[in-house]
Amino acid sequence: MKKKSWWANHMDSFGGLLLRIVTGLIFVFAGYNKLFGTGGLFDAGSSATFVGMLSWLGATAIIFAWIVAIIEFIGGILLIAGLFDEYVASFLTFIILVAIITVHWDASAGFVALWNGIKYQLLLLVILFKFIDAEGCCGILTFKKLKF
Repeated sequence: MKKKSWWANHMDSFGGLLLRIVTGLIFVFAGYNKLFGTGGLFDAGSSATFVGMLSWLGATAIIFAWIVAIIEFIGGILLIAGLFDEYVASFLTFIILVAIITVHWDASAGFVALWNGIKYQLLLLVILFKFIDAEGCCGILTFKKLKF
């Protein structure tokens, strides 16, 4: 039987690391934009665009806006590092499910809408399901343990 190359032995870990980094960055940038971007929670000159999207929650909209923004920002960092995967991915999964139901699902657009469909959110959801059971696999902190 032919011996596998180093690359073949570690490709799953490397692919998992890339998936983790890209997914984590998506959430870091989403949370950062909600916190510090134009119309974000720290933008004193705006009416906080994200809070406006949550206005259907009434007076609690600002609280939920802060919770979502912080979970996305810090959760993305923790996801990249491979720390607390089950918890982080579970919280982010809940956020994505709520976003699909309340914002991205539109009866007239549905799955195929260019700007507000659910294709992108469903892909993130499937990736997050992988990380719920990943147990730190392929995180930045665990990847360096591989023998090169």
